Amino acid sequence: RQHHPIKDTIQEVDTLTTTKATTPTSPRVWKFLPKTMAAAITLGSGASLGPEGPAVELGMNLSRWVSRSIMAPNQPNARLLLACGAAAGVAAGFAAPLAGVFFALEIVQANLSALDQTAAPRPTTTTTPPLTATRNTGAILVSSVVAALVCHALLGHHAVLHLPTYVMSATPLLELPVMVGMGVVSGGVAFVFQQAIATSRSLFQRKWGRLSIPKLAQPVVGGLISGLLGVAFPAIMFGGWSTLNALLANQAMPTTGLLTLLAVKLGATAVAAGSGLVGGTFAPSLFLGGMVGAAYANLLGLVSSRWVVSLPAYTLVGAATVLAAVFGAPLTASLLVLELTQHNAVGGAILPLLASCGVASGVCHALQAKQAARKALATSTTIAS
Repeated sequence: RQHHPIKDTIQEVDTLTTTKATTPTSPRVWKFLPKTMAAAITLGSGASLGPEGPAVELGMNLSRWVSRSIMAPNQPNARLLLACGAAAGVAAGFAAPLAGVFFALEIVQANLSALDQTAAPRPTTTTTPPLTATRNTGAILVSSVVAALVCHALLGHHAVLHLPTYVMSATPLLELPVMVGMGVVSGGVAFVFQQAIATSRSLFQRKWGRLSIPKLAQPVVGGLISGLLGVAFPAIMFGGWSTLNALLANQAMPTTGLLTLLAVKLGATAVAAGSGLVGGTFAPSLFLGGMVGAAYANLLGLVSSRWVVSLPAYTLVGAATVLAAVFGAPLTASLLVLELTQHNAVGGAILPLLASCGVASGVCHALQAKQAARKALATSTTIAS
């Protein structure tokens, strides 16, 4: 089964929101609280996952509780509240209100539209306006900003990624085709990342003859494997921000070391997510992309000695491209890295950043479509035979 970040959460919460429940305070409404505590323990222990998944789920479940408390099910505003909760979760998890808004518009809206195409018609007499409608966008923006401000007031605010001043080696027009090439590579890495998580999940749930890993023991096994990998490679623990910041500070690493961290981080995150540990894949995607960008910069420097490669620029753009490809959200990814570095303009990298994110997202989507077509063909052949 293909791994779709956030999609399962959106589908589950949306289904529960638009169907009748017993009471607004029923255990089903509050079942997310133990999961939130599990996320805090998982992330606090250093597992190779990120905070945005639990934050988005918490925000959406709280919005579901609000919608159940003040309005009847199947109201158009119920989905708007879900989007507001998701945007608030991203804004609070990363102190990135603009990324939160575009997360709701790009990812939540896309998944809700996909649900509408596959689900039975909803029993409602009103038409639900898209999240991109003017009044909806305003509500999502307010929710995202308020969440970021509350987090700032309670926890303080500092840049997660520290980006020094740098100069691109060429004009954006000359840099563009090179970074588009990196987008192609990042799209492939994102596809492999998604497949690794799906494979890990199926292996943990698979029965090996009469043997199988009990469901309650799966997170324990995943945590043990992740911990052993963390002991051998401490840089992959938590979000890996220190490693990314070193690259953004123009502290070069050998290509073999970068590719090793890329492979180990990908494996550790796949094991953690596949075993049922609670966390998101935003932060790991940024780390994987940073490794891709830095390694790409190293290889580019070897190919052309005349091309002075800006390591911080390629690291930053690489981080955004893998994230964009994994979630199919190039605008969200671009805005997130800009907000994480607290830079409104990143030198001449803005245009290459946007183009590379778009290409990476398209490549990953094309690979997914090709795989789905291959599976459909194999299934039809099996049935025919």
